[in-house]
Amino acid sequence: EEIAGLGRMFRLYFDHDGDNFLSGGEFQSIMSAVGVIITDEDTAELVRAMVKSVEADNIEVGGTTDGELGLSTDVFVQWYINQLGDNDDKKECAEFLFGLFDDDNSGDITVLEFKQQLDKMDIGIS
Repeated sequence: EEIAGLGRMFRLYFDHDGDNFLSGGEFQSIMSAVGVIITDEDTAELVRAMVKSVEADNIEVGGTTDGELGLSTDVFVQWYINQLGDNDDKKECAEFLFGLFDDDNSGDITVLEFKQQLDKMDIGIS
């Protein structure tokens, strides 16, 4: 269920063009929304590192429809799971952070919930 939720989150909030890949441009857009400006070179390096970190797990990697290296839904989900590891503290932390945005406890974070929480943090998006 959590894995399905991560996939939904990826498609709803990160994959702006609906091609099932998080491109470098989409990654930069996400980072910019939280106030972090990242260069094309640094973005490419981060995407490559994320892809490389899951290659050992036999997850199929690929690129966007225009040939740009990107993160598929499966790669993103596996990368996220790898970051959590077996450490219950990390899982609890992730659940706590998710709960900050999921105001109605529906198990999903709506765009409105996300924006309202960012506004509370003085990070607002337009």
